[in-house]
Amino acid sequence: MATSTTKAADNKAADKTIKAADVKAVKTEVKAEAKTEVKTPAKTETKAPVAKKAAPAKKAAPAKKVAPAKKAAPAKKTAAKKTAAPKAVEATFDSIFAAVNAKAKKAKFTSNFIATQITLTGNIESQPLYVKVEDKKAEVAPYNYNDATFVMNADAETMAAILNGKKDIYSAIAEGKITIYGDASMAVIFVKAMF
Repeated sequence: MATSTTKAADNKAADKTIKAADVKAVKTEVKAEAKTEVKTPAKTETKAPVAKKAAPAKKAAPAKKVAPAKKAAPAKKTAAKKTAAPKAVEATFDSIFAAVNAKAKKAKFTSNFIATQITLTGNIESQPLYVKVEDKKAEVAPYNYNDATFVMNADAETMAAILNGKKDIYSAIAEGKITIYGDASMAVIFVKAMF
């Protein structure tokens, strides 16, 4: 039995040695693994890309000078004048003459030559004026015109009403307030262009 006890003791000692060697090997492996495990995250952290240094900031361009805001121009007073009604033509020679002159300058005549004398009658002293159209341009003057193509005699109040747009020239002719003597075809061309 003594041999068996020695064998058992030897086996125990061998087991302890194996165990001690195994424990040392395991510890070494664990330490090695622990080192690699610990080193691996540390290595990945240190290997993380480092942010590049920021480029030096560019100098800002100087601010542009802004012109001071212009003050709004005051509203023109001509707008009120445009909306005001034109001055009414009065039953006087001067007022009718000015209105006939203005109308003749704007009229578009189809004939190269027309000459008429308009004699104003009624509550004013009978005074003539003439309208001469030559090369489709009108000329108005406060005189008699000899050898007129036709002659118009017109009541001053009726002529003022026609020039103000309150009366139609054709109804004035029908009523006898305006009479025409001479070349009727030229009178028609004149009347259509002027009134």
